[in-house]
Order: sequence, then C-alpha cells, then structure tokens
Amino acid sequence: MIQKLWAHKPLRFIVVGLINTTIDFTILNILVVLFHFPIILGNVVSVSISVSISYFLNNFIVFQNEKPISFKTYLKFFLVTGLSVIVVQGLIIYFLDTPAKHEIVNLSFHVGGATRHFLNLHQKQLALNIAKAVAVVGGLFWNYILYTRFVFKHKSEEEAIEELVS
Repeated sequence: MIQKLWAHKPLRFIVVGLINTTIDFTILNILVVLFHFPIILGNVVSVSISVSISYFLNNFIVFQNEKPISFKTYLKFFLVTGLSVIVVQGLIIYFLDTPAKHEIVNLSFHVGGATRHFLNLHQKQLALNIAKAVAVVGGLFWNYILYTRFVFKHKSEEEAIEELVS
C-alpha cells in the first residue's frame, strides 16, 4: 500500500516539500531569532540553502530523473524556485510582517511585566512563522506546475530524436 502511495508524484512532492520547509523554517528561525538577522535577509539565506537541498531531493525522489545532475537544470530549478521563494514569499512576508500585526499578537498574549520579554520573543517568532507559512503555501502550486513543465520535463519522442540528430 505504501509503495502504491509513493508511486504518486504529488505525494512525493508533498513529502519532499515538508522536509525542505522544515529545513527552511529552522534556518530562518535560527538566523532571525538567535542571530537577529533582518527578516528578509534571513529568508533569502534560509531559502538559498533549502533550495539547493530541494533540487537534489526533487530531482531524484519526486521526479525520479534518470539524467545526471546538470548545472543547466539546477539553474532552471533555482530560477523557478527563486522567483517563487525570494520574490513571492518575500512579498508575502513583507506585507504580513507589519507592526500592527505584532501589536495584535502582543495584546492577545500579554500576561504581565515579568514575562513580557519572553512573550515578545515568542510573538516575533509566531508572527514570523505565520507569515512564512502563508508564503510557503503561496508558492506551492507555482513550484509544482513549473517543475513539472519546465525544470524536470520529460522530452517527447520528437524532441529526443531531434536532439540526437543535431
């Protein structure tokens, strides 16, 4: 039964996506919360690392590409993912990460002066992760469609013959 489920490319895409998202969120939180990176810079760094890992996982696991790894395919993958993650996610995070939203979260979690600093740290982290989660969902469909049609596209017989002839 598990083999039948695993045979479905969308399921493999979701599993690999969860792994990559976990890596991305972990790096983002370490950079922003522990090392005080600006949110957008932290996102660019975390995404750059997770995109590279994602390329290999998508190539071998999701799309089960039998062709050797190529720099050209990696660049296509990075372009598609980069536009999705850096531009689309960056914009979504930018618009969701507003001082007003932090204040709403702050008011709902305010307990008292003794725990305020602790809660403020968690509020910032909560706001960051909510914005990032919405941004990830925003890019999910974009990535799957463009990976399938542009990055890991299997050649038709005509294209394969034309490539051999030329």
